Amino acid sequence: MLIPIFLFVLGLVGAGLISFGVWLLNNPAGYICIGIFCMIASYLYTRQWAYQQNKKSQPKAE
Repeated sequence: MLIPIFLFVLGLVGAGLISFGVWLLNNPAGYICIGIFCMIASYLYTRQWAYQQNKKSQPKAE
């Protein structure tokens, strides 16, 4: 349980650092960078959640 939380926080910190670095080069590009990351992360987490829900609802083959 602790490892997924750690990986999630590590991903957020990494995205924040990348966005900050891009922001230092060009202010609007930093916001674009973090927005793209948020959209990708949302898509991946939703896809994972849907897969887990579908896996739970299917009956097990005996």
